[in-house]
Amino acid sequence: MAALLAAALLLIGLVAVGRKRFLDTSRPPLRLGFNNAPPYHFIRSDGSLAGFVVEAIELAAKRRGLRYEWKLTSGPPDQALREGIVDIWPTLTDLPGRRQGPIHFSAPWLQNDYCLISLPSSGISRSQDTRGQPVVYLDRILMKRLAQQFLPGIQPLIKPRREQVLQAVCSGEAKAGLLDYAAVKSMLLQRPPGCEQAVFVSTPVVGATVYVSLGSTLKAADAADALRQELGALAREDRLGPIVAKWSFATAGEIRSIFSIFDSQRRSRQLFYTVMVLLAALALALWQMRQCRWIFPRSTPAAWSCASATSRCDSASRARLEAFAVRPGRKASI
Repeated sequence: MAALLAAALLLIGLVAVGRKRFLDTSRPPLRLGFNNAPPYHFIRSDGSLAGFVVEAIELAAKRRGLRYEWKLTSGPPDQALREGIVDIWPTLTDLPGRRQGPIHFSAPWLQNDYCLISLPSSGISRSQDTRGQPVVYLDRILMKRLAQQFLPGIQPLIKPRREQVLQAVCSGEAKAGLLDYAAVKSMLLQRPPGCEQAVFVSTPVVGATVYVSLGSTLKAADAADALRQELGALAREDRLGPIVAKWSFATAGEIRSIFSIFDSQRRSRQLFYTVMVLLAALALALWQMRQCRWIFPRSTPAAWSCASATSRCDSASRARLEAFAVRPGRKASI
């Protein structure tokens, strides 16, 4: 038990040192990666940075006292982390292949659900209706995986930007477009050219749900986890919901519910690990007791009685010795 306590104290100390390192103002600011992906993060026509992820991360960083700077990248986000181009990518989808390398994932802070967006004349009312039909989606690794898994047999059309995906649907180039709900809601607020008067049908893709974390290098893992904790606090204070709602119709209640689910899952995992540690400690204690009984066997009731009698005899002998002990100033009587 002492070893376990020492290990826990050591781990807490290391975490504290890591967090202090990233709060140190003498160190360079954290490099936060982003690309043009509205409504998450993008560059306005005037050159300023916008998006609900930008606003949320900046607020969380300021509350934590973290220094940062945004860095635009063109390649895959996991590649930017592996090559050390950025320290943190605030919206990294947790794909199986991305965990094979020096990348840290915080607890999720966003949940993306995907749907098919189409025109009423397309005749698409479920995912199976897209078989053999042209379906457009964004040129991203995640989108290709989702299309292969949930939309088999389609004729894939790839576009580099989200608004081009919606435009392909409006023009009839594609029967449907695969998009996340946040992007669809954002584009309905500001429709791209050619879609101003279009009426859309939204079809959920059952099971196409992904979780988004703050991805970071291993050195920046403490800072990423600190930002995630602050985002959770903002959600509980109903300060994160209005930021997201401004860009994609989401409500504070929806954001709060998502964080409640994430936090509940995290607490369940922590409880599981705690129980496992306690069970291991109990097993170790039982093993030690068994070893002691093997060294000092007490195999029969007679042996226990003998041991008890021996103990009583030893106590009586000690009492006699104390009675005949020579005290200062007195002579022993024989």
